[in-house]
Amino acid sequence: MKKLNTALHCLLLAGTTAVFACAQTPPAQPAQDVKTLMVNVVYEHSGGVVRLNGIPIERFGKAGSRGGESGTLFIGNGLANYGIDGVNTLTVETKPTGPEPDASTEMVVIGAGGDSEKTQDAIDHPLFQKKIAGAGTIEYSLTLRNLPHRLFDDAAPWKGDPQAVLTAVQTLHKAFVARDMKTIADAIRPAFESMADAPPPGSFDSMIAHFGQSLKTSKVAVLPANLKVESFYDGRLFRVTDGQGRSPLRATSIKLASDGTPEEMLELGQFWCYRNGVWLPLAD
Repeated sequence: MKKLNTALHCLLLAGTTAVFACAQTPPAQPAQDVKTLMVNVVYEHSGGVVRLNGIPIERFGKAGSRGGESGTLFIGNGLANYGIDGVNTLTVETKPTGPEPDASTEMVVIGAGGDSEKTQDAIDHPLFQKKIAGAGTIEYSLTLRNLPHRLFDDAAPWKGDPQAVLTAVQTLHKAFVARDMKTIADAIRPAFESMADAPPPGSFDSMIAHFGQSLKTSKVAVLPANLKVESFYDGRLFRVTDGQGRSPLRATSIKLASDGTPEEMLELGQFWCYRNGVWLPLAD
């Protein structure tokens, strides 16, 4: 499940428990550079969702893209893709996937720093670490700085019917079914070109050609009915998902791995913004 996702990702991505003394609130944590911040969710026989300012950015457990009842989820680009400069709220909502006594979930937030010595010290002394058993919620407020520019930052706030984005979803799905790479390229090019560290000119055409070859040997899933539309940041960012909280556009390779699962998988079309009169897909 690597080539299809890798091809598209190349296109679109280039506190410690408070102790109160004398009834005084401890000083706030200093702003953390989003580039050096590390967030891990360690889960045992549990599953749930990670939210940033209310936006679901990752799922873990059986419902997550990585699957499994137990493991460690590393929050990669989610903070940079959907956070804001200033105070952000990071939330983990979890519940058991098996016997509740065996279920636990832990969130660890680390200010990694630059060199290896500082990184090790940051791991030994995390900014925040909390573990809960069974069902519950872990919440942490952190201040971020050095957020990159995203397309939705200066998108036009959409005040009309939120369902309007579904027309764009349907159009992009038709392009996937028809292997219409021109329409697909036109849709995702703005996100690629808006990257702060975008590859040199010509890379986009090369990667879209590679992506097109992968798509030819894949099966595009039927567009789900009754898609759910959510709005964030005063109408500048939209999320579209199916009944299971997954991206609406999904494709899997026809060729199967030794375990019977598709060798490659693609998910797209979960996040959108309305910019310059056009609905644009963002990185999932």
